Amino acid sequence: MMHSDQAVVRTRWRRMGEYLQATVIIYDPIDFTEPYIRSSMMWVNDPAMVMSPYPCEEATETALTRGTVPHFLPRKSPLPGVNPNLTDRFGTPFEPRRGGAETMYPEYRARLKELMK
Repeated sequence: MMHSDQAVVRTRWRRMGEYLQATVIIYDPIDFTEPYIRSSMMWVNDPAMVMSPYPCEEATETALTRGTVPHFLPRKSPLPGVNPNLTDRFGTPFEPRRGGAETMYPEYRARLKELMK
């Protein structure tokens, strides 16, 4: 989830029987109108599971010049949901592409029709 540098991420862990549930809550006063919440329950307690001591391997995924840090300036991203000067393939205005609490309700369709004119 794209968010600003002022975002606060909280992860809450809860054991439910043999399952472990993770709930992630992102608070971002810049990009979100309300907290973004996602829960997943996908870990099962398995005492017989074998974990190797070093399951990860180092790998260079891209070739970059030393000292180069790829980035986009704020609102200059090539993604239409972040850059107001771009449009998506449906011609959706920038406001609904940004989302927000009001865009998930059916009443927002009237506002969308106004913006599409």
